[in-house]
Amino acid sequence: MPRRARAILSMSNQTVYNHVVSEIPPEAVWSPADNPYAIAVSQATWWRCAVQLSVGRLDDPPDPRAAPVTSKQIDARNLVFALIQLLAAEALEQEALRVLGIDAIVGHALSQARDRYLEALPGIQQMRNALTHFEDWSLGRGHGPQKDSVAAGSDLRDVAAHFWGFGYHADERVIRQGPYALEVDKAAPAALDLYWAISAAAEMVDRQAPIPPGH
Repeated sequence: MPRRARAILSMSNQTVYNHVVSEIPPEAVWSPADNPYAIAVSQATWWRCAVQLSVGRLDDPPDPRAAPVTSKQIDARNLVFALIQLLAAEALEQEALRVLGIDAIVGHALSQARDRYLEALPGIQQMRNALTHFEDWSLGRGHGPQKDSVAAGSDLRDVAAHFWGFGYHADERVIRQGPYALEVDKAAPAALDLYWAISAAAEMVDRQAPIPPGH
């Protein structure tokens, strides 16, 4: 983890990564807006671990506490959300690199990692959108592919049906949503690859902007 990210985490009690939720430092002393590139690494860490947990839970026996539904389908939904949050961490890192004027080659390398991520997880953004905005997608009124299909002349009811049907298929180890399919076994490696790319970009910031004395 980049040095300044470690420094920021130590300010707010690193036991938050285990069992204790730390207190937020006074605004006059600390703000996440001071070092967004390090916050991106911190958030990427949380969501990479969430991906690992969700994938692992899909291999576990069903949790009866989820009754009357199966915990597998809940874990599949959590996996989709966690994977998308890593993209948000990458976007924050890119914004921090831009504001700090870091060499464009660093951002380019991070963009390539994002491209690899999306290639390994095709349709992940649309799957998240369908889950988050089910009130629109269930009526064929979602943005993106649903909107395009309607604009091309398709009936709303048919569009809704085509993009519906989220579910984890244990026999295939695949999560499906309409025409999209996410291979579960690709999730954790893809998440780790993007995490390391975000962390590597932050390391470059540390090299160009050393931690001030006392921080």
